[in-house]
Amino acid sequence: MKKIIVALIVGLSLLAPATAQAAVPSYTSDEKAFVRLVKKFAPAIGYGASARQLVELGHSICEALDEGVSQYMAVDTGMDAGFSQKQAIVLVSASIVALCPWNE
Repeated sequence: MKKIIVALIVGLSLLAPATAQAAVPSYTSDEKAFVRLVKKFAPAIGYGASARQLVELGHSICEALDEGVSQYMAVDTGMDAGFSQKQAIVLVSASIVALCPWNE
């Protein structure tokens, strides 16, 4: 469980500003939907991160949920990483809705 939480925190740290940008990646429709949800319901996160960083974070959240981390623990981990409660809820909810609906 500790390993899963550490992986989630590492995923959350991906929102730190990137120093170099790679080639523009292509995104699935689910990943695009995730980015739209985050930008709509937590715009401050959307302004501070690239789409790539958001998508990686969303997949990290889904991986943690797949490994047994509860939705509540994922939100708490997000808050511990510096997100507001609302932002953490949006990140976890958008991940579930768009990227891993089986974790609902």
